[in-house]
Amino acid sequence: MSGLTDGMELDPAKTIIVSHPRSGLNWVRYCLEHATGRPTPGRTHLVEDSDPVIYRTHDVRHAKGPETGDCIFYEEMGLPRPIRWMRTMLGRPMRPIFSTMVLLLRDYHENAVRRNWRASRYAANVRAYDTFPGRKHVVYYEDLVQGMGAMNELLSFLECPLPVDFNEAEHRNRSLDWYQDEGIGRSSETGMLTLEERRRLQASMRRRIGPCFDTLLGRYG
Repeated sequence: MSGLTDGMELDPAKTIIVSHPRSGLNWVRYCLEHATGRPTPGRTHLVEDSDPVIYRTHDVRHAKGPETGDCIFYEEMGLPRPIRWMRTMLGRPMRPIFSTMVLLLRDYHENAVRRNWRASRYAANVRAYDTFPGRKHVVYYEDLVQGMGAMNELLSFLECPLPVDFNEAEHRNRSLDWYQDEGIGRSSETGMLTLEERRRLQASMRRRIGPCFDTLLGRYG
């Protein structure tokens, strides 16, 4: 399916990366641009004036794009709201536009104490990955910050490896500096959940996400 949205033609052969904010997308975008010599959607690039190598969104329920960096994910989201509502009432499944998906996940307990936390958005992204019918790959933030293993697995999945002389420490610092002017590159901790708050959040997320909760989020207890 090649759809028009906001006057732009989408290429369904490209990968779409889905992530709740503060889940490692900045580092992934940086490495993708370094590996491919092509830009990624969003603020600040290593490479300018070229066709983006991937699409991205923070919310699979987004209905426009990809100019803003948040790209439409489902074909049906381009339909008028009343028609989407009728399809939902009739139990019609949503059809992803793209054939390949990457999901970036971070411990929802950690996301919940940072700005831009939306439990419904986090849950919708996880459910979309679980039901996605095409090629897919999940990456955990906690693995991304432990070394290059998870990043290299992701880039291998996308068939765009980094050069052998890639200096991890040097480039991590550069990637963190990308958004400094906007004040969102390095975010401070905003607090910790109490044990009771963690218990309530876990129960809530389990209800929102459903059967795939343990499969995809079991590592977070």
